[in-house]
Amino acid sequence: MPRGAERPRPAGDTSREETPPDIIKITGIKTYKFSIPAGQPTRDPHTGHLLGSTSKACLFLKIETDAGISGWGEGTGEWLVPSVEATLHEWSSLLVGQDPQRVVALSEDITDRLPWKGGPVLGTAIAAINVALYVNRPLAVVLSVIPPVPRVRPQHPLLAPHAPGLSAENGL
Repeated sequence: MPRGAERPRPAGDTSREETPPDIIKITGIKTYKFSIPAGQPTRDPHTGHLLGSTSKACLFLKIETDAGISGWGEGTGEWLVPSVEATLHEWSSLLVGQDPQRVVALSEDITDRLPWKGGPVLGTAIAAINVALYVNRPLAVVLSVIPPVPRVRPQHPLLAPHAPGLSAENGL
């Protein structure tokens, strides 16, 4: 099967069906790379060649939704950050428009499309997506159950002791 081609799906497979309009949808992904100094370079005493990196590359994935909820995942892999980042951006079209609460279905959809399974780059990329989606999930559930509460900035009780709404009963 050519690279990037979609595998035929069994009848009744709904993994890529459109998400209903009232469900939270993924709107995009962003990646952030950081380089953290790791100390003095270590060199081979005989050849002088560098034995290790002088910095640690880190990659973070942010999955954004139309509800303003974002999930964060880490895609750091020794020497693999550029490849993992490219893989995440390649897979973004499989995520955008989908319900972020369908973590297992999204992960399986991505891995089922791969002609081979595993490896450090693909494993690190799918792990970053999974963590970002699972982090996103509890907040999405809470927000779907609890109606939004208007934010009112109460005056400080010492400065305005008779301000409306301030009492020991309501905790303000």
